[in-house]
Amino acid sequence: MTSCFKKIKEFFSPKKEATCLEEDEEGEVFRLLSPNLLARFEEMRTERQKRIKQNESKEIVMREKIVDGEIIYETESGENEDDDLYEDFDDTDPQLSEGSQVPIRLGLIPRKIFQRPAIEIDPYINKTEQSFVVISKRFTKPVISRFSSTNSLFFLSPFNKFRRFLIWIITWQFFDWFMILTILVNLIILAIPLETSQASITEYVFNSIYTIEAILKILARGFFLNPYTYIRDPWNILDFGILIISWVTIIVNAAVVGSSVNLSALRAFRVLRVLKTVNIITGLKIVVSSMLRALPMFLQVIGLMGLLCAIFALFNLQAYQGTFSQKCVKTYSDNSLSYSDWIRNEANWYFDPSGSNTWLPCANGSVSNEGRTCPSGYTCLRGIGQNPRYGTKHFDNFGFSMMLTFQIFTLDYWDDVYQTVLDTSGIWNMVYFIVLIFAGAFYLINLTFPVVAIAYYTEVKIAAMKQDEAEKELVFDFKMLKAKMAERQKELEELEKKKKSSEKKSCVEESDEEEVPTEGFWPRLTDGQFKDDSDVAKIADIQLSENLGGFNSIIEEGLPTAHFHGRDLVADDRSCYPCLKLGPVHLKYIKVQNFFLKIVENIYFELFIAFCIIFNTIVMAIQYDGQPQSIDDLQNITNYVVFGIFVIEAILKIIALGRLYFLDGGNWFDLIIIVLSIVDFAVPNISGLSVFRTFRLLRIFKLAKTWKTMSKILRIIASTLPSLFFIIIVLTILIFIFAVLGNGLFEDSYRNYYGSSTPYWNFLDVPHAILMLFRTFNGERIQPETECWLAAGPLCIIVFYPITIFGNLMILNMVLAVLLAAFDPENLKKFEKNDKDQRIEREIERFKNLFKKLFSCCFCACCESLSCFKKKVSPETDLETSLDSTDIGQDSFLNKEKAKIIEEERHRKEMLKKKENMKKIQEKNTTKKPKNVLERCFPIFFYTKVFKCANDENKAYQVWKKIRKITLFIIENPIFEIIIMVTIFLSSLALCFEDVNLKTGSQEAEIIKIFDYIFTGIFIIEMILKIFGLGIKKYFTDPWCLLDFFIVIVSIVSVGLTASNSGTNLSFLRALRTLRAIRPLKAISRLNGIKTIIYSLFYSVPSIINVLIVCMIFWLIFSIIGVTLFKGRFYKCVDSSTGAKLTNIKTKEQCLATSGALWYNSKINFDNVAIGFLALFQVATFQGWIEIMQDSVDITDVGQQPIERNSEWVYIFYIAFILIGAQFILRLIIAVIIDNFNHLKKQFQVGVIDIFLTQNQLKYLQTMNQIGIAYPNKSMKRPKNKVMSFVYDMATSPKFEISITIVIVLNMLVVGFRYYQNPLIQINSINVVNTIFVTIYGLETIFKIVGLRLHFFRDLWNIFDLIINILSILFMIPPNLLRLIRIFRIGSALRHYKFATGIRKLLNTLIISLPASFNIGILLALIMFIYSIIGMNFFLNIKLINGLTETQNFQTFGKSMITLFRISTGAGWNELLIGLSTSNSDPGTTCQTDFDVQSMSSTFNPNNVNGCGDFGLAIAFLVTFVILTRVILLNLFIAVLLENYELANSLEENGITQDDFEMFFRIWKNYDPYATQFLKSSDLSNFIAELERPFGVQKPNEKAIALLNLPITKDDLVHCLDVLHGLAKYALSDVEEDDEFYDMQTRLDLQFLKHFPIRKDHVPVNSTMQRKKQDLAARKIQKAIKNYVISKRIKAKK
Repeated sequence: MTSCFKKIKEFFSPKKEATCLEEDEEGEVFRLLSPNLLARFEEMRTERQKRIKQNESKEIVMREKIVDGEIIYETESGENEDDDLYEDFDDTDPQLSEGSQVPIRLGLIPRKIFQRPAIEIDPYINKTEQSFVVISKRFTKPVISRFSSTNSLFFLSPFNKFRRFLIWIITWQFFDWFMILTILVNLIILAIPLETSQASITEYVFNSIYTIEAILKILARGFFLNPYTYIRDPWNILDFGILIISWVTIIVNAAVVGSSVNLSALRAFRVLRVLKTVNIITGLKIVVSSMLRALPMFLQVIGLMGLLCAIFALFNLQAYQGTFSQKCVKTYSDNSLSYSDWIRNEANWYFDPSGSNTWLPCANGSVSNEGRTCPSGYTCLRGIGQNPRYGTKHFDNFGFSMMLTFQIFTLDYWDDVYQTVLDTSGIWNMVYFIVLIFAGAFYLINLTFPVVAIAYYTEVKIAAMKQDEAEKELVFDFKMLKAKMAERQKELEELEKKKKSSEKKSCVEESDEEEVPTEGFWPRLTDGQFKDDSDVAKIADIQLSENLGGFNSIIEEGLPTAHFHGRDLVADDRSCYPCLKLGPVHLKYIKVQNFFLKIVENIYFELFIAFCIIFNTIVMAIQYDGQPQSIDDLQNITNYVVFGIFVIEAILKIIALGRLYFLDGGNWFDLIIIVLSIVDFAVPNISGLSVFRTFRLLRIFKLAKTWKTMSKILRIIASTLPSLFFIIIVLTILIFIFAVLGNGLFEDSYRNYYGSSTPYWNFLDVPHAILMLFRTFNGERIQPETECWLAAGPLCIIVFYPITIFGNLMILNMVLAVLLAAFDPENLKKFEKNDKDQRIEREIERFKNLFKKLFSCCFCACCESLSCFKKKVSPETDLETSLDSTDIGQDSFLNKEKAKIIEEERHRKEMLKKKENMKKIQEKNTTKKPKNVLERCFPIFFYTKVFKCANDENKAYQVWKKIRKITLFIIENPIFEIIIMVTIFLSSLALCFEDVNLKTGSQEAEIIKIFDYIFTGIFIIEMILKIFGLGIKKYFTDPWCLLDFFIVIVSIVSVGLTASNSGTNLSFLRALRTLRAIRPLKAISRLNGIKTIIYSLFYSVPSIINVLIVCMIFWLIFSIIGVTLFKGRFYKCVDSSTGAKLTNIKTKEQCLATSGALWYNSKINFDNVAIGFLALFQVATFQGWIEIMQDSVDITDVGQQPIERNSEWVYIFYIAFILIGAQFILRLIIAVIIDNFNHLKKQFQVGVIDIFLTQNQLKYLQTMNQIGIAYPNKSMKRPKNKVMSFVYDMATSPKFEISITIVIVLNMLVVGFRYYQNPLIQINSINVVNTIFVTIYGLETIFKIVGLRLHFFRDLWNIFDLIINILSILFMIPPNLLRLIRIFRIGSALRHYKFATGIRKLLNTLIISLPASFNIGILLALIMFIYSIIGMNFFLNIKLINGLTETQNFQTFGKSMITLFRISTGAGWNELLIGLSTSNSDPGTTCQTDFDVQSMSSTFNPNNVNGCGDFGLAIAFLVTFVILTRVILLNLFIAVLLENYELANSLEENGITQDDFEMFFRIWKNYDPYATQFLKSSDLSNFIAELERPFGVQKPNEKAIALLNLPITKDDLVHCLDVLHGLAKYALSDVEEDDEFYDMQTRLDLQFLKHFPIRKDHVPVNSTMQRKKQDLAARKIQKAIKNYVISKRIKAKK
């Protein structure tokens, strides 16, 4: 406290040194503020304003001249046109913004400057605004705070001592920490339930603290009038708003008796103030800045999604209102009750027979045969009782329709709505849901990711640029530091000389006490910030020489050294400093260390440890529930043995490495694991400590030392951890805020509504509220929102929807963006390992070479001789071998210059190889293989060793060769390909008929069998022809041919077994025949788009598998932990008939002794590692994870009945897995898929020279590639008649289009007022308004037809409007549904609004993504087709129970596709897994294992099938399908959207967008009405002046036209494409015109040949630049002649 008061005293009594800083030191950046300086800066600002006005009014006169054949424009003063005439027009320095750290480039900060008003350090702000800065410390770093230099509240000047004291307080870092601590304590108290009196006291205390803080800041800063005042800060607005609300609440509650307004939970938003430290913490700044940068576009995506959601909601309102209330009601038979009472009596409704006590929806009227049918004796009626889900699931009004549509968009339990629509409206509604899911879930929801990702990439690039600048400053600063160190060294040397000369002791002591000045602020320097490692080495040498002292002489005498991982170790590396004085004894110990060092450094020692780690992991993974004692003993013995090996390893490494052992984090980790293992072995019977042994599994990450791929992936993962940590901080803040808010708003409602039977997920306290919002964050919102809705009503939306939008759609996408950025090619270069670290790879390669030599030796000895070893090595091969085998890192083999030369040679070879590969790819994509090229039938070995007759002179060979040519001609003929494709289609179609309706032995079955024989025969013929025509070598090296061969063999075996009547039980062979459905891929691959997707996925497999293996290690750890915690604990005692839990039974013995009770285990459990993986996969895909968590939370001991919420600590395990295993690891795999897909797709599509273009040339290429979308069109002539011209002007006016768009929006609002069972008067009013709208639409159509004439029918929207109007007038069909599509015309009207640029960019991204998305949809449909056929073969006979219903099963092809479409989104596959694994051991279930519905009679009802399922087969079927569709294919939509949005964003950054091209051609149409594509050169000036930015150049623009250098034809015409080329180069600027650029220009011309075919017929004979030169030369000649004539006349007069 004394030091604090001392500082305050010094603050108010500055010394003379301060005045020196104020007045005298003009060159100093940091100076204290004084009245004189303030007045001087005010004068400078006034003078600057005058100078700006003078420069604005000054007219710049340019003149032109020719220099070396080029035109140069200069001012009359001789200055170049590009010179900056307005040097004062700067901008604020982002590094000097408020809250930023003071850059090092500004120099040392004097001590007296801290927390005192100083002059403005930003030159621009100093010239434009009245402000001063205060520099204070945050985390020991200097931070800028900025204040207004005007009087605060009109009476406190910057030099007022009281205001200066307040400034000192609010900039004191401990003041901020005190307020943040106060906020955290307040939040903790809000989370703790308190009594009313205690809550009131805390309310007053904290409000008083916040009020004092606000008063201090207002007095120090001012309120709101000037910049940098209190209200100008958004954080202060947040604080002030919450403070006002808090005091108003307190006053209202105190003034109004009985008032219970409680808004104290709003204080939770104060926790956002923690984010004020973003400028100090770099990682947090990147994350928060990325979110803020992405927020505007993100909100536009949400707005676009809301618009589309409203459109579909209106459609759902019109199509499905009232359908969800349809129920099966028993036929009326009781005359004592009225009919209305009878149908509303729940006892007369048909309930689910499975015992769920819920009524089942049904299909009514004409769709009864397509949806769920009622049993006999029941009738399906509409409007009976409430709607499903407690009345919250329906489309009866616009509000609930919007909520359900948004639910479908987010894929949050959407399958429940999907199932209900199919049950009530028919299975053909699947088509509508396909459109709905693709448009909403796959398109708009995924569009949020590119927006967030691009914002994050931008912030990362900005941070990298700033880091580069900081490193440059550090290098410069480090040189200054070295200079000072050199001066200090000289001083020390002088002191030594003074010592030796025996000068006075006092002088020596005074000199010794001198130190380097420390008044300045120096940031901490790290090794990674130095450009040159030699600088760090020099400092290390200085420190080493100071520390070792006289021990250097011992080193020089030849102390034994050792080599460890490429580093020479000496005594000082490993030994403690006192040990260095032991002399000879220590030398012997060093020799012992070196001996053990050779052991631990040996590659085989590391392999042995790696083997022990893998073996230990396998042993821990084989544990399972109910395992015999022998396996327990084996595991215990193995654990002891492996533990002993790890202890020996640690001892050996400690001896060998000495103190270096403790400098490695991995070694410390090993020691911690050993200590935990000792604790586990010491107290083995304590159940809580058994989880410690699972930490041994983390040793598996030590394999990264010997596994290159794992090492690289782990380092990539480690590089993302800081960003992910800050994302988790932001997520925690978000969830905590809304948890406190929800607890404050809904706690009483939950207690009043639910009482003692509260649900698992509730708002009763903050921890449970956090868990519920964490569930919402992961995409499970519907169930807890419904429970909240029942208790508290619609107010629940304000808690759940922000978490869904900003948590699930923004923060989760930020995680994926961080992971995707980690796989950037430039970033991956940091993780490439050196050759010296890849010792295991070299050992493996050495063994491979040894085996190759042995094999070659044996082969040559058997065939000819050993001459195969005598290979001739070319000089290039020898050079390449020497380059590859040389270790550049070791100076003992090569000097630095030679290493540099070799590295350059290697880089040159890599570039050449890369260019050759790109050429091969382009040739593969562009060139076609010539037909009828006969390749060798067999490998060369067979021709040279076996078929000696294979030569051109043999007649038999000539005949055989001719037959092969004919065969090759046949198989390459398009007709043959069409026949095969038709056969594939028909054979696949035949497989669709093998469903539940196909009875064994029926006529249909025999017909299908005959066709099967025919198809198989055709495939056999095709196979034989291809083998003979292509040759054995070619056929069996083509993957598509191998696939055909496999399918044909399977078909032959299946047909043979079927014909012999022995294949009845071999249904899997029939399923293998469905692989013929993959054959269409061969035809699809000929299309470039789909071929690119297929090959990109195929070549991505190795990378995906590598990452998948590493990621599965994380899952393995969690699975083993789950087995350790939950093994055998998911058993419960249930009723054997209903499956209900029997809570009165406590143990397994009691359950087995009770009749009607069943000791039942959940099918998804952790009884072994394999089933644990399945459980974790369900948790990771968020399907069935709630049931798994509830089973886990209820666990007790083994053999005891679970108790509700007995072990809530288990939530920690699942939260950890969701964050690590699901949101991180699973998204890491998705990031690899997206990155590899886009990277390989670019490789297949990119040109050869594109990789050699500069950045500006690439921008130009991207810009010009967009021209093909727009091209000149003929313009409509304006009629000459006044009335017709008036109508024409109105029909083509943008205002008219906007007015009609407004009418359409109003029409949609009127449609939204409809709801189920509207009153008659409201229906009549809506019909009247609709009539008015129909009249307006009719008048619009008449105006357009009259004004546009035949041009009306060129626009598809006009034709569509005409059809809708005709149908509306004739009332042939209800026009409301079709009229909804008119709202999409808003997109065309958006081009008239400048504020809608972002939405137009989003719409363009969606449009250009359609082709690639369509290709992905085809692949998805193909996979669904294959799996539906497999599903019909394997799951045809399974009983319809659990996830299997009348509309979703595998009995027919249509229903299989409906079921698989649902599962492709990942929805409900857990329920289907339970249904497909039905067995007799399930409670209340009886089934037959050998049931065959196809052997039943034709009258058998398929809904009564009673077959059992297969758990293992169901797992394989569903898991593989979910991985292929949900994890891989559906994420390709993200990849496509990311690529196209990135392209649109880059075009916007370039300055030229698609809107600019449309503007260009729209104005071009006025000058070229007949779309000739040419323009007179005389009209160029007017045309370019009429264009808008970035193409437009206002008059006078003759000089700009000359600089464009546009080619001119002999007819004095210029082509529109040439004008665009020139204007694009002018707008982009600095486009280098080298050889690669001209090659690119040639390719662009060929690309544009389709839209501009006549351009090549007009040869340019001149150019605008040449014409300008000619004009300038002519004028100069004329001037010279004129001067000559005048001079002649003057001379003649003289």
